[in-house]
Amino acid sequence: MSLLPAMIAAAVAWGALAILVGNAARLPLDRPNARSLHAFAVPRVGGLAIWAGWLAGTVWLPGPKVWLAPLLALVAISLLDDHRGVHREAQPQAGCGWRRRQSTLSSRSW
Repeated sequence: MSLLPAMIAAAVAWGALAILVGNAARLPLDRPNARSLHAFAVPRVGGLAIWAGWLAGTVWLPGPKVWLAPLLALVAISLLDDHRGVHREAQPQAGCGWRRRQSTLSSRSW
């Protein structure tokens, strides 16, 4: 297997991260709350660099890309949520009942 997709993914992710860091003042911020792991406000869109790299590397792999349209829709809704907030009912139910699983796990006493 070729290392080309991995090298492309790393280069694109690095470039996207550089662009995001250069524009950090204009990015939406995640303010800490009781559930946060950070003590000060941090930009919310760091996952863009990861998605950009993954997407750039993946398109070089063989096979159909039937997942591309749903993935781009999910990324678009996530970005909209970071900037303006998306009502809970409008957010996509990604995964196998993620919210149901999340509420089940959070209601358990460990």
